[in-house]
Amino acid sequence: MTRPLSVARTLAFSSLSVPLSILSLPIVIYVGPYYGEELGIGLGAVGTVFLVVRILDAMLDIFVGRWSDRTRWRMGRRKPWILVGAPLLLAASIMVSFPPVRPGVIYFAVAVSLYYIAWTVVQIPHLSWGQDLGGDEAGRRRMSAWRESGTVVGALMAGLLPLIVPQAAGTSTAAHAIWVLGIAATVLLALTLIAALLFVPERAAGEAEVTNAEPLWGALRSVPVLAAISSILLMNFAAGSYNAVVLILIEEEYGLKGAFLPFVLLQYVICLATVPLTIRVARRAGTYTVLVGGVLVFVVGLLAFAAMPPAQPATYVLALAAGIYVSTLLVLTPAYVAEFAAADLAASGRDRMGEFMALYNLSSKLGAAFGTGAGLIVYDALKPHVAGGLMSPGRVVGCYLPVAIFALSLAALARSRKPITFA
Repeated sequence: MTRPLSVARTLAFSSLSVPLSILSLPIVIYVGPYYGEELGIGLGAVGTVFLVVRILDAMLDIFVGRWSDRTRWRMGRRKPWILVGAPLLLAASIMVSFPPVRPGVIYFAVAVSLYYIAWTVVQIPHLSWGQDLGGDEAGRRRMSAWRESGTVVGALMAGLLPLIVPQAAGTSTAAHAIWVLGIAATVLLALTLIAALLFVPERAAGEAEVTNAEPLWGALRSVPVLAAISSILLMNFAAGSYNAVVLILIEEEYGLKGAFLPFVLLQYVICLATVPLTIRVARRAGTYTVLVGGVLVFVVGLLAFAAMPPAQPATYVLALAAGIYVSTLLVLTPAYVAEFAAADLAASGRDRMGEFMALYNLSSKLGAAFGTGAGLIVYDALKPHVAGGLMSPGRVVGCYLPVAIFALSLAALARSRKPITFA
């Protein structure tokens, strides 16, 4: 049994997830409107860049994970990758946050590509490092809990910091948030990187489990596995479409200037508050039931928001529904995929938990890529031709399209409950 890390070292390890979380929010929510509308690149072009780059980045996950497993350096297997990726991530963050006065599509594509490549080079080894440090099942749960707590803290900071720092006159919400979060993430990434690399050990290569070289794709011939992965991809597609336009929807179509940052903060406070409840209810009702419930809560919230008058109470309803959904998505989807990894182990004797998690991560990234890209492209196409009201472009892309995709995801999730068989 692996000896647990001290609390101080566990904090040093999990602290790295805070700036990674802060960095992810501007890319998902603010960068599209900022580059597409304010800097004049066009939402269609921004959506296309996101779509292509995210697909290529998702494919990189498998290779980074495999190469990280096979690295044999004196400082460990995971640390060299993080040490190389972190400076690249700092550079990419600066490029995205502080573009030239008139950036073109090429600049945007290069900056976003560098960002996603560097983020993957840091993120995947950091996830794997935590699994190595956990050692046994209880230890891995402990390390995952600490790490995801850092992720939620980072999300809360991403919602709070732009509210605390005064916004310059004439600066848009998106530009202000990108600048503030870019600076904060850069400083925190440098500090937490030093803490993690200097004070947190790695398991020696000889102690680490050897990854099974047999390809995982055969598991996708099992209908329940394919259905579960497809459902997670569709959930992230729906969330990506929503995230692509929610800023535009609240501040432009609803006319609630300055309401978006408090909305984001409230959403993540609700998310953090409901994580313990999500775990307790899932322990009694089951992961599948609570995951379905979280999706249905968000669907009801989206439809209610679209139907409500454009006033502040509508954002409260949406923040409540989105916070509950993000809590279930964050906590339960990895656990749901892990059930299939356990079934595969029982059926075949092959321990491929890491590969199943890579497949989970791949489906999440592809779903978010298609959702964000498609959402921006559809919004850009509808904007010149569709008036406001209940069928405004923002409502179509941010509310109705996600609801339709969520319905497909629930249908796929239901198929995943069939008896599990592996070829």
